[in-house]
Amino acid sequence: MLLTWDNPRAGSRLAAGVAIEGVRADLLPQDEMGTVKKLECVGRKVAPVAR
Repeated sequence: MLLTWDNPRAGSRLAAGVAIEGVRADLLPQDEMGTVKKLECVGRKVAPVAR
């Protein structure tokens, strides 16, 4: 899953380019961190990536 502050179109294009399934776009920083914490709580691996 790709979490991004970018718009949905840019997020989808980026995810497709690196074979990531699922995009959540237009996130505020606190929304992104909330999602990261939820994923970590259920045992998912999470890594930040900058471009």
